Amino acid sequence: MLNNFKVGTRLFFGFGLVMALLLLVGGYAIKSIKGLDEQIELVVNDRMVKVGLTQDVMDHVNIIARALRNVLIDDSKDRQAAEFNRIAESRKIVGERVEELNRKMSTDKGKELIRKVIDAREPYVRQTESYMALIKEGQIDRAKKMLLSEVRDAQGAYITTIQEICTYIEEVAKKDGEKAEVAANTATRTVAVLMGIALVLSAVLAVIIARGITIPAHACTAFLQMLAQNDFSKDVPELFRARRDEFGTLANATQAMVNNTRQLLKDTLQGVQVVATSSNDLAAVSRHLTSAAKDTADKSGAVAAAAEQMNSNMQSVSAAMEQSSSNVNMVASSTEEMTATVNEIAHNAEKARSISEGAVKQSRQATEKMTLLGETARKIGRVTETITEISEQTNLLALNATIEAARAGEAGKGFAVVANEIKELARQTADATVDIKNQIGGMQTTTATTVEDIDRISQVITEINSVIQGIATAVEEQSAASSEISGNIAQASQGIAEVNENVAQSTVVIADMARDIAGINQQAAQVGEGSGQVQVSAQGLSEMAAQLDALVKKFKV
Repeated sequence: MLNNFKVGTRLFFGFGLVMALLLLVGGYAIKSIKGLDEQIELVVNDRMVKVGLTQDVMDHVNIIARALRNVLIDDSKDRQAAEFNRIAESRKIVGERVEELNRKMSTDKGKELIRKVIDAREPYVRQTESYMALIKEGQIDRAKKMLLSEVRDAQGAYITTIQEICTYIEEVAKKDGEKAEVAANTATRTVAVLMGIALVLSAVLAVIIARGITIPAHACTAFLQMLAQNDFSKDVPELFRARRDEFGTLANATQAMVNNTRQLLKDTLQGVQVVATSSNDLAAVSRHLTSAAKDTADKSGAVAAAAEQMNSNMQSVSAAMEQSSSNVNMVASSTEEMTATVNEIAHNAEKARSISEGAVKQSRQATEKMTLLGETARKIGRVTETITEISEQTNLLALNATIEAARAGEAGKGFAVVANEIKELARQTADATVDIKNQIGGMQTTTATTVEDIDRISQVITEINSVIQGIATAVEEQSAASSEISGNIAQASQGIAEVNENVAQSTVVIADMARDIAGINQQAAQVGEGSGQVQVSAQGLSEMAAQLDALVKKFKV
């Protein structure tokens, strides 16, 4: 469930819950301390005051009792007057204290005990007044008897009521003190339990949040290390891509990058295979063109030999007119052979022209495919830029997490470790991106060089095509010359007079034919050289395609 929240939200929730628990513990502690303070204040300001008042009443009652005995023992007027004054003062104080106790007493039992004290005080006061009157009158014996009987009984009853209320107030104070102690112990235990619960919940929440961050961080690190080893055959687990936090975003972006790179590598591999096939086809065409050029050279050599033989025959015709008939027949035969040879040359020249045009088309297709390969390399370059941006965003996220962890203080050390792992992840991603970018740069350089070589091959093939067209033209001219020779031979039978003229014309034509054949030999040699260059270039293109294929196959898709 927490995977659907951002990392900042989870941290805020965790720290918020810890703060709420601290506020709960602190609030309960403050409330408990306040209640304990009220209980102590009640004991100190009420119960202990009442205990002090009852103790004060008891003390002054004892002072009165001693004074009553003293006036009986010492009969001097001054001493008796002093004791009488002391009795009066103590009575006044006792009355004030009893009245104050009556005002402060809030319980029914307390008020009842106060009434008993007041009720017992009145007869005691009357008896002491009668006793002091006897002392003042000098009736010592009667006073002594009264002190030991009526006064003592009234005093005992009075003191008993005072002791009862003292005992009651002390018991109430003791109970309140015990309540305060119980409240203090309860508050201490409750605060300890709440603190324990807060610590356990904080620890559990810290473990949950930390695992929610470290587990996907380690998984992303392992996956990117796999990518750094050129392995694009696996997908990011669906468990991480389904998350809605920053790691889910990173997982989806990484998966998109893997898909794009995988498709790009497949397209590149197909392009390399097409280039390899085209280079093989171009090499085959160049070999065929070389063979045709060699065949053309051989045939032109045969034509040259026939021309030399024809020239010799014509010279024989000039030297021996009587042998003109036989020489004309020989010339006719040679002319027919030459015509057949010329036709063969024309056929081979047309075939060479078709081959050269096919080679031009093949070189153009190879150029287009290598251009497509260059475009594919540029797309890979854009993908590496995307990876660089992702690593920069990851580094920024790690920096933010480090700042937040620093703000959290001691509690944020765990998150600082996570932030450092994310920084390391971003650094590894950047290193992998630089490596891929360097390899793509080398591929682009190789592609550009290949395109230039193919362009040169196209130029050479175009020149070969021009040469072959020149050969075809020369062959057509030679065919016309052969036809003209045949016509002359046909007319030779009409008269010896025309033989010399025909021989002269034949000599000129044969000389032209010899020059044309020499040109054909030269052009055929050039065609052979051009075909050799095409074959070398095709071999170089094939090697480049093999290198590029090996480079692409380093990536596992």
